[in-house]
Amino acid sequence: MPTDQWKEGRQGAASLCYGILTPAQWPWVVEHHRRVGIRASVAASIEPELQERLLERHWDLGATVEHALSLPLPLELGPAQAAIEAVVQAKQWRVWTVHAETLVGLGQEGHQQLLSWLGDHHARIWCAPQRDIAAWLAS
Repeated sequence: MPTDQWKEGRQGAASLCYGILTPAQWPWVVEHHRRVGIRASVAASIEPELQERLLERHWDLGATVEHALSLPLPLELGPAQAAIEAVVQAKQWRVWTVHAETLVGLGQEGHQQLLSWLGDHHARIWCAPQRDIAAWLAS
């Protein structure tokens, strides 16, 4: 589903959709997102306190990892960046699913670097919750 122009002239779009994570992973995942100002989607049951914090930050908590455009995020930083870049170059959108094992592969540092990279490329990669991108496409 390529489009000639994404929101604000960007080349392509990416959504990060978190599935089941360990309780120890959630705090640093949320902190990494807060640092770069990137919101995401959640497709798992989470504790009410965390749910409230993410809703305040306008995360999409009603997501599904079974989205038609979803693919698992590669387990290493370089391949993850390359996969996202390939979709952007094709002027498309993907929902990248992230589970506990994905974060074990990336590690905390790799996850932070991926989000920093997405933040650095904000002018050409629209990274937003799948709900927001789907609504924009439907408008």
